[in-house]
Amino acid sequence: MKPKALIAALCASSLFAACADTGGIAPHRKPVEISSLDGGRVLSASLPAAGWPQERWWTTFGDAQLDALVARAVAGNPSLKLAMDRVEQARAAAEGAESAIGWDQDIEALSRRTHYSANHIFPAPLGGGSFWENQANLKLRYAFDLWGGDRAAWDSALGRERASELEARTARLALESAVVRAYVNYALACELHHELQAEVEQRQQIIDITLELRAAGMVAELQLSQVKAQLPLLKARLDASQSAIDRARYALAALAGEGPGAGESLKAPELALDRAIELPQAAPAMLIGRRPDVVAHRWRVEAASRGIDAVQARFYPNVDLHALIGLQSLSFNKFLLADSAAWEVGPAVSLPIFRGDELRAQLHGQTAAFDAAVDAYDASVIAALHEAADALSQRRSAEAQAQDTNEAVAAAQRAFDQAHAGFKAGLTGYLDVLQAQTALFLAREALVRSSAQRLASQAALMQALGGGFDPAEEPAGEVWSSVAKHADAPPPATETTRNGSAS
Repeated sequence: MKPKALIAALCASSLFAACADTGGIAPHRKPVEISSLDGGRVLSASLPAAGWPQERWWTTFGDAQLDALVARAVAGNPSLKLAMDRVEQARAAAEGAESAIGWDQDIEALSRRTHYSANHIFPAPLGGGSFWENQANLKLRYAFDLWGGDRAAWDSALGRERASELEARTARLALESAVVRAYVNYALACELHHELQAEVEQRQQIIDITLELRAAGMVAELQLSQVKAQLPLLKARLDASQSAIDRARYALAALAGEGPGAGESLKAPELALDRAIELPQAAPAMLIGRRPDVVAHRWRVEAASRGIDAVQARFYPNVDLHALIGLQSLSFNKFLLADSAAWEVGPAVSLPIFRGDELRAQLHGQTAAFDAAVDAYDASVIAALHEAADALSQRRSAEAQAQDTNEAVAAAQRAFDQAHAGFKAGLTGYLDVLQAQTALFLAREALVRSSAQRLASQAALMQALGGGFDPAEEPAGEVWSSVAKHADAPPPATETTRNGSAS
């Protein structure tokens, strides 16, 4: 072997001999395989081939006031602002990790009066004298990053940044859904108030007819008193319904990050309660890629995986190049002269020989963080499937209930019309009219509630289906690129294969 080759081999052997022992520390978790989860009949059923939710999905409800409320909430809700603040924190951390890659430079300057010992290494006249020490230096450092640790740390920070962005997107979706559901409650309160007003008016009409019949001697005073007795109770319910409207307005103002007074200016909703809304084909694998919360957890797993790579790189020797160039002088009048120039350059080698326990503790902590991220991802996948199944089931139930209550209202209306006409003609008693009226308003109230439930379930379904999140925004094919090294699991199925980089 040639001397140069022998020296290189010996140097390499020495470097690797200086590596710290990882102690066999490794993660214990792997991400769940989507194909192993049974979506059940609800998610596997054949649904209309409608498109997935659009980003502004609530506009399909056809209410401009609702659109404005959602916009105000997104702009002013404190909780959403807090989520965006976390995004900025993660972005700053990623910028800091990026700055550790490649060149690092610094400038230092000093001017100080120093007295040198006469009994130290410097002879007279420096020893025993006092002088001004003046320096201005440019320091340079280049990190070779031989084992990719700095790049892995940057990738990990970028993963956490993207996860924070998606968590903010999830918070925004939850806020949008909460505003829509609160607005549906507001619409429900207004509709119930309107129905009670109509019931009070009709009850007053029955009282007026009963008064006419009493004057004609066709009914007794007891019957008139019984008819009148129901009216105060209805008026009490009407007052309570106004309070429900006020509370719904205040809730909407709070979601928008505004005071209660902002809710008092809201008009009556104009929701299209009977609008037909198609459902997309919600296969489990397609659903997972459209949930920003699930994708955020996926990025957390990737970030933790790259964090393991960053820690593992510290087990190997590292080499940096250090350089300095500047001016140094013990007097002001010579500071800017050419012969005051000074420089130095050379490598700096760090050997982790005596840091084994510390590095193994760091690796143990990072692998535990990876396992926790995988567990959180698995939990989010299962929760996403269950939320979608629940929302689809509730949506279908609300549709069926709306159809049944429509039929009930039509039947109750016919019965009331017949009883009312007979009562005016003196052919039926007031009890028949009261019973028919009570049945009619109960049916109308059920219809209003089922319509509100239908819209609320639609809002929940839109949230469960990702609220318009586009999986094309994510480089899904690469998100799991480093995870496979630490957990033997295939990447989850997605709608399409896309190219991209996790970093």
